[in-house]
Amino acid sequence: MTGIKSRFAVAAGGGLLVLLGLSPMAAAVFSVIPSPVLGGVGIVLFGSVAASGVRTLSKVDYTGNNNMIIVASSLAFGLIPVVSTQFWHAFPDWFVTIFDSGISAAAIVSVVLNLFFNVWLPGTPEQPSNLAAAPALRVQTEELRVLKSGGSLDEHSYEHNPTPVEQGTRARPSGPDES
Repeated sequence: MTGIKSRFAVAAGGGLLVLLGLSPMAAAVFSVIPSPVLGGVGIVLFGSVAASGVRTLSKVDYTGNNNMIIVASSLAFGLIPVVSTQFWHAFPDWFVTIFDSGISAAAIVSVVLNLFFNVWLPGTPEQPSNLAAAPALRVQTEELRVLKSGGSLDEHSYEHNPTPVEQGTRARPSGPDES
């Protein structure tokens, strides 16, 4: 918004705000500001925070991973206290204290799901695939022969035929090194 990208400027501004927050003189000055003015400033402030969050989420890669689940679950948990104010009240008091705030509920859910799906998930390969979400494909006879013989298939194992005889691609009879 302001274009200032210096960490020192942001840290200095934060330190100044902390000092003003501890000052009774500053509290007296801010208490005379009319409520409608504070409401207008709050709308702009929280609108800017929301827009910044949307801009950040637009840069997230949602393909081949569980980031969509993380974002959707976090937003849902954050909206629960807004939509149903009594939703968490059957839970223990410590739990209600934490999850009755949409901000803390969304933050906790997003951090835990991100850790679970992207850090702790056991057996996650270095390059995870989304084969389980892909449409079912028939295994061609030549593909089956290659796989049964202990071979593997990669992008060089297939013919580049724009009109295959059967649905899907067909494995090349010869390996990638043979032409």
